[in-house]
Amino acid sequence: MEMREGKRESPQIPLTTASGLIEAPVRVLEAIKVGTQTVEGLPVVVHRIPDPAPVKVLIGMNFIHRAKLEVNGKAQTFEIEDP
Repeated sequence: MEMREGKRESPQIPLTTASGLIEAPVRVLEAIKVGTQTVEGLPVVVHRIPDPAPVKVLIGMNFIHRAKLEVNGKAQTFEIEDP
């Protein structure tokens, strides 16, 4: 998923990050697929995660609560599937 700067006005929400408080736009994705799980009409918050963060994308609970998620810390893996 690529972020592009648009001229459309989007609602903004305040977020508390490790770098401090920011305002970020809320958008609605037509669809997003992670593994075999596809969710349509998902509201998302879009903002850049500054370097040198170890992650580039975060999956929010509004996606995760619609799926079965298994995390294995020892193996450093996770599995997501339809419940």
